[in-house]
Amino acid sequence: VSLIWLTRAYDHVVKGEASVEEALAAAQDLFDDYRTCVIARNALSDPDTQQACQKEVDPTLPDFATGGD
Repeated sequence: VSLIWLTRAYDHVVKGEASVEEALAAAQDLFDDYRTCVIARNALSDPDTQQACQKEVDPTLPDFATGGD
């Protein structure tokens, strides 16, 4: 998932939609929120809860990225 957020950041920069700093900061914010969710829910070994955190943090993620159908 962090790779998807990094790829999106790259796309935003290439398309001129954001500076490098802005795009990377946005990707980092998503990952930080995801990490916080996983830790808060004690989901380090729970893929289902990790997937729920991914979708909670970024509802725009495609299903294949979160293990959904």
